Amino acid sequence: MIQLSKEDAVKFTHAMKQLGEFDKELSGRLRKGISDVMRSIKADMKRTLAEPTPAAHAAHMAKARGKAKDKATLKSGRLKGKTASVRGHGVRKAIASSLTIKVQTTRKRDAQIGISAEMSKFAAIVGNKRAPLLRAYNHKSWEHPTFGNKEAPVEQGGRPYFGHNIKKHETQLHRAVEEAMETALDAVAKHINDSR
Repeated sequence: MIQLSKEDAVKFTHAMKQLGEFDKELSGRLRKGISDVMRSIKADMKRTLAEPTPAAHAAHMAKARGKAKDKATLKSGRLKGKTASVRGHGVRKAIASSLTIKVQTTRKRDAQIGISAEMSKFAAIVGNKRAPLLRAYNHKSWEHPTFGNKEAPVEQGGRPYFGHNIKKHETQLHRAVEEAMETALDAVAKHINDSR
């Protein structure tokens, strides 16, 4: 997610590790600053996943305007050949539950800052057969067979939840990482100078 050069990532990891050795409180505050931004991104992703898919929204709006042909059409979530995501809400909830934040600043290798949807958590909630939906929901739409009929696929509305939510916080996240890096390097330099 955050693109640091290999050299900067190693420098950041090393500085944070050194900082943790003599000032755990400051190290924790810097990590928390990054984690807070990551939690904001995760919250936005969850909000996006809680929104109805476009077809479900269309059915809801038609109901509100009284344009649906019959109650069965609305109940099933079908409107003008588009299928609303009635059962899909459980899948979107499972995706939201599987989102995991990773802020590792003192690894042996490079620092890692990221957010991902963990397949094992998702599969534990909805089962392995539905695992491909983890990626599918991140597209505006996708096609899938209806009740196994591959000759008559239907278009399913998605709910892109990943990239645009990260993009919204990109500046804030870069600033948090840069501040943490600069503060850590300054604190380590000061500690080394004071130790002499």
